Amino acid sequence: MSGRPDHFLSFPTVRRSLRAWTTRRPRLWRGIALIAAAPVLVAAGLCIDGWRDRIEPVDLLIVPGSMVHPDGTLSRNLHGRLLATLDYHRTGNCRRILVSGGTGVEGRDEALAMRDFLLANQVPDSIILVDGNGVNTFETARFAERWMRENDAKTVAVSSSFFHITRLRLALKRHGVPMQGHIHSRLYEPRDLYSVAREVPGLATYLFRNP
Repeated sequence: MSGRPDHFLSFPTVRRSLRAWTTRRPRLWRGIALIAAAPVLVAAGLCIDGWRDRIEPVDLLIVPGSMVHPDGTLSRNLHGRLLATLDYHRTGNCRRILVSGGTGVEGRDEALAMRDFLLANQVPDSIILVDGNGVNTFETARFAERWMRENDAKTVAVSSSFFHITRLRLALKRHGVPMQGHIHSRLYEPRDLYSVAREVPGLATYLFRNP
């Protein structure tokens, strides 16, 4: 039998031991708390950034793609982005609109579906640019930077989901393109909570990704 008293592992004893340990290491615990809080603070920041629309006169309005269903209907996420695009266009503050997306596993070309939606809503074909290689946000920013450089365009805005605005801003900045304005989709869905959480590591990745 052990010579230790029965109360050696009792809850009060453990609690006192933990209190003494944490008291001796306040900086460590502050560091742990800061690390734990950082993703939450970043997530809150990107939500606030995305919700604060800024409509400015720009040469180019970028609309990144999202899923198109196999039957050709737009996902709620993409539909919301395009409705916001119409709102921006109708203010008269964008000269050209870039729809950028890839072809998903559903077999639908996102960029073409976006163009068709805009045409059906009286946006002139002459102002629509189509990028079918925008398989991710970084590639969309790469195409936009090249087009702007080749066409002497200076200003850009984006139309996307609220949680996506900050990463798109960062992708453009990594390509040397400052973002002057943005507008966010007003169509929300429960999946947005997951999307917000996914954006946090996505932002970290883009911080160290080279153009």
